[in-house]
Amino acid sequence: MRIRIFLFLVFFYPSFLFSDIFFFYEKKRAKISTVTKGDWVYVSLYDFKKVLNISFFKEKTKRRIILNFPEHTLTFVPDNPYYLLDNKGKKMFLPFVSIGGKSFVSLPDIETVLANATDKDVFYIGPLNSIVMDRITFNPDSIILKDEKEKVSFTLTSKTELITSIDDDKKGELKLTLYNAVCKPTLIPPSDGRGEIKKVLLQQEQDKAALSFIYDINKIEKIERELVSPGFSIRITFYKKKEKPPEEVKPKKQYFINKIVIDPGHGGRDPGAVGPTGLTEKEIVLKISMELKKILTKNGFTVLMTRDEDSFVRLRQRSRLANNSGADLFVSIHCNATGWRKQAGGFETFFLSTAKTSWARAVEAKENSVIEFETPDEKESPIEYIFYDLMQNLHLRESSDLADFIQESMAENLTIEDRGVKQANFHVMREIYMPSVLVEAAFISNKEEEKLLQKQSFRKKIARGITDGILKFKKIYEKKLNQ
Repeated sequence: MRIRIFLFLVFFYPSFLFSDIFFFYEKKRAKISTVTKGDWVYVSLYDFKKVLNISFFKEKTKRRIILNFPEHTLTFVPDNPYYLLDNKGKKMFLPFVSIGGKSFVSLPDIETVLANATDKDVFYIGPLNSIVMDRITFNPDSIILKDEKEKVSFTLTSKTELITSIDDDKKGELKLTLYNAVCKPTLIPPSDGRGEIKKVLLQQEQDKAALSFIYDINKIEKIERELVSPGFSIRITFYKKKEKPPEEVKPKKQYFINKIVIDPGHGGRDPGAVGPTGLTEKEIVLKISMELKKILTKNGFTVLMTRDEDSFVRLRQRSRLANNSGADLFVSIHCNATGWRKQAGGFETFFLSTAKTSWARAVEAKENSVIEFETPDEKESPIEYIFYDLMQNLHLRESSDLADFIQESMAENLTIEDRGVKQANFHVMREIYMPSVLVEAAFISNKEEEKLLQKQSFRKKIARGITDGILKFKKIYEKKLNQ
């Protein structure tokens, strides 16, 4: 099965705009409605129902949408980039959305989704504003690029006669027109814009296709066109001028880790843990988070807060803010507490995984108790647990390393007990699609550590330790990513 994905440009509109594209399958033709949402075009899956014999099922809770194709079953959850192909998890470029009671998949994803669901070839042909499935007559059959020392040639192969015309403006553009032809976009050779042939453009119309070869007039001596035997092939040859090629310009290093979401735990109607003197966790973690934001910003990071005041923020709101912002890291700040060991103290850092110790399970239960403040329609449906399991291992290694660096750096800044790195299944991190950790800064239930938490100097040390850990992680992982 061959899957083709094409790049395209969509202009920004401030609201949803509806239009149609065409779908061709065998001898069937259908209009498919689309909607422009933000910067992207989304395609209605429902409009493929008749032509592809799809049955739709929407769960009563309206959280799960099931599409039964003759070959496979697809399961979607709105606002989630993951879907199930039968029982296997797949990821899309953009989340599945439901608008006006209809189910939509982004145009960059529709080829892959339909190809997976039908086991057929699917193409989006931008110039014709059409989606084509399975059989279509393309002409030419192939375009073969051959870059040699003295020349660059393009050979168009065909099983039938190609009716063509050619026009060279002598200014750097040669236009080859193919009449009664439909040119497959994937045949167009890629280019980086730095060679003798800068790029090849395709302009497809209903009855003809035009290939524009954009070339560097300072590097091309002459151009020849010839028929290639046997068959009906045509070759366009660009002869290079004899001169030294330009030195390759090395691309500048790209920095991949620069946006961080800080998540002060609890807030509003959820006070979190309460210390011996009545100090609340929600109050202290917000102060620590504001110190952390200040230091991270000074170090060049862009910082987003899930809350910057005493307000209740749902778990799903926190994760959506992180995912929709394009953040690189997620750090949730909390204070530890225990009701049976008042002398317990220290700091620890968690990453998302199954809790392996009784203490990790106890901390997990304490932090997950926020779910009691969620309203019934905010809680997770069973199908969502499947998607969370698929996502859990995606950034497991990175999250574990980030937790190690933060714990190590906090130990260098704090004098209280280093309780190490642990793993637990926290609700707040289940829907996060990036490396994420949860920091338990100190024990608010410990009388001495409660006093420390009230001191700005101690909170600054916590923030400094977390920042140092993030900087270590950034340095090592950016080096890996840019190799």
